[in-house]
Amino acid sequence: MPKHYYQIGEVANMLSVKKHTLRYWETEFPKLKPRKNRSGKRIYTLIDIDILKRIKNLLYEQNYSIEGARKKLATAKKDAEQIEIPIFTQSKSEIRKKLKGRVEKIQDIIEITPSISQKMAKKEKVKNKLKEALHLFG
Repeated sequence: MPKHYYQIGEVANMLSVKKHTLRYWETEFPKLKPRKNRSGKRIYTLIDIDILKRIKNLLYEQNYSIEGARKKLATAKKDAEQIEIPIFTQSKSEIRKKLKGRVEKIQDIIEITPSISQKMAKKEKVKNKLKEALHLFG
């Protein structure tokens, strides 16, 4: 289970970058605001780490400049806000029927699987007996 907070050294190791690089990115990317614990050390959440991964990808993989990466992250947020969430037009009872049907299909598959494996085991036993017989006559 993942931790809730990570220290700067842990995050630097995860991303294979230096700690000073992470500190620099904090100054260049307004979206990146790790909290600090009582002793003043940076603590990164999974959201912060996701932002850092995107920054690293833009800078190192896609060869964006700092300014270009900053703009790309800003437009990505706007794009995400414009995504439409589909409205479900099916009633709860229709959804339940579909789910029930799918569950029944899964149960059928589960019931079939042991019989198939039993048949395969029987075939293996028959093959082994035939090999033994051939060995005796060979």
